[in-house]
Amino acid sequence: MAYQYSYKSNRKQELNKLRQGQDFTIWQKQGLNLQKEVSNLTKPIVEIGGPSDLGFYFLDGIELNSDPIITNISDDPLPYSPDAKELTTRVDKLMDARSMDYDNDSIGIFLMSYMSVTDDWHVRLEGEEREEHSKQIEKEFDISKLEADQVAIGTLAPEKAKFAQRVQIYLEVRRALCDGGLFFSDGTLAEVLILQRMGFELLAYNQESIRANEGWSGIYYEFVMRE
Repeated sequence: MAYQYSYKSNRKQELNKLRQGQDFTIWQKQGLNLQKEVSNLTKPIVEIGGPSDLGFYFLDGIELNSDPIITNISDDPLPYSPDAKELTTRVDKLMDARSMDYDNDSIGIFLMSYMSVTDDWHVRLEGEEREEHSKQIEKEFDISKLEADQVAIGTLAPEKAKFAQRVQIYLEVRRALCDGGLFFSDGTLAEVLILQRMGFELLAYNQESIRANEGWSGIYYEFVMRE
């Protein structure tokens, strides 16, 4: 029985409005057959921090061997997502992705998108309480980005990162992913380099220039890595 990810890629629709080579780039390894790569993996598929109603660019049209196991750290809908309550009903398992209870080499495919760069302990703070912790929140965010950049250029071992949540998750993904397993994710150039330093092979990516009027300004990547 064939399965597909529940949500189509919002990114793929947006790229249709942009200029190839100027606003975005799409690349994949020569000779890559992503459907074959996915079909060869029969171990479970796990999404971290899901589900993503924005979909995954490289999963559109791809048949999966099983439905992804949707994991999240909380069953309490996050306040900043208008669709949080509906999305939360789709979560199969509560789990901290920095310390997963999967055995080594037991997962065939991991999915992850829009994961925070640092711990989300502060997202439910409001009003005066949030203001009281604002400097700490900002400081942790800055430190996590510093750590990620240091890991990316090779001056900090991934295991030494204390605030860079995505780096901590990557370590767990590498541990639990089987040989030849795939990781569909997103992020900045630093995260692509971090995964390559960890031994992952880059199979495909799309790269887009995000404008400030969309809430964030910079170069965004969505990519597929192989362990």
